Amino acid sequence: MDYTYFLSDTVKRRSPSGVGKFGKLAYMNPKIINFTGGLPNAKTFPFSEMTLTMTDGQILKIDPVMMAECLQYGFPQGYKPLLDQVRALIQRVHNPPRTNDTDVVIIPGSQFGLNKVFEMLVNPNDIVLVPEPCYSGTFSAVLYTNPSGSNPDGIVWSDARRRRVYDLACKYDFLILEDDPYYFLQFEEEFPPSFLQLDRDGRVIRIETFSKVIGAGLRIGYAIGPIPLIEVLTVQVQGVVNHVSNVSQACVSEMLRTVGIGGFLEKVKKTQKFYKAQRDTLMKAAEKYLTGLCEWTIPAGGFYLWLKRHIFGIFHKVLSLPNTSDMILKRGIKRGFLAIPGCAYNVRETPSSYLRLSYAMGNEKYMEEVSLAGKEDRNLGA
Repeated sequence: MDYTYFLSDTVKRRSPSGVGKFGKLAYMNPKIINFTGGLPNAKTFPFSEMTLTMTDGQILKIDPVMMAECLQYGFPQGYKPLLDQVRALIQRVHNPPRTNDTDVVIIPGSQFGLNKVFEMLVNPNDIVLVPEPCYSGTFSAVLYTNPSGSNPDGIVWSDARRRRVYDLACKYDFLILEDDPYYFLQFEEEFPPSFLQLDRDGRVIRIETFSKVIGAGLRIGYAIGPIPLIEVLTVQVQGVVNHVSNVSQACVSEMLRTVGIGGFLEKVKKTQKFYKAQRDTLMKAAEKYLTGLCEWTIPAGGFYLWLKRHIFGIFHKVLSLPNTSDMILKRGIKRGFLAIPGCAYNVRETPSSYLRLSYAMGNEKYMEEVSLAGKEDRNLGA
């Protein structure tokens, strides 16, 4: 496939750094005598080693040799041990049909990856089509999806829906941007196939992150897709941040080396069970206090409950609250709670009857208090 058709004018004008290609050669050949880069001498670095203790007591050791490497400039595509581990993880979890034509780039979080993919594929004044509610959007050459525990509504797309969408991409010749930060936080035992898993034609750019399962502050995500597009995306990364923090990458890499891919997936299952229990706690409180006041679909994954708020008109007729933004800002804060109004997920932030609650951080008492506040103030937002 010729991917040039999909690229924006901006990236078509952008080319890899002439100096950068020599840096890549030096990075890939560490024993070479290297006079190319403006690298600070590791003898001047103030840190020599680092020890991290995992919550289960296992020790991760960043030794002096690795620490010196971490504190040095790195490879724009990513820290090589982590790249190899992520490739192995993708192969085990998704088993993409085009493995030999697919590659990975490490990114500083999925939000950065989304920004750079859109920059890579969208020109100014392109027509952008955005489903509502949605964390981001779609446009003419690319379909944006957030298919697993989507933000804000917690929906997981079915197997049939994914296959139908992929068939449409093949029929009408567009790419699919699969933004899947909550992939590992789906609450059913069997996951539907990812778009990457269905990708027989090389139409999928997939973005994942370790933020939800290892640590958001590490800012480690990764993008997977056809090699020509990953090469362009790597240039995008290099042009903004040079590369993702080597220290963060090494921390994740050492964890994966210590526990193995299997151990990581077991850890993920425990995380999944934790958030499922969090969801169940909020659902219990919502059913107790908000039945009749709100309507919702039980989240199938992710962090969020998407509520539609009702008010009661003449003769107790149930109506949708026109604007939850006013409800939250004028009354909710006074009662001690804060949520995201649904208008934040509309294209032009038009008024919305919905609001998003996150159950990720709350405890049972907190969730009971928020739900009870809604029951006690039936005219909230009036």
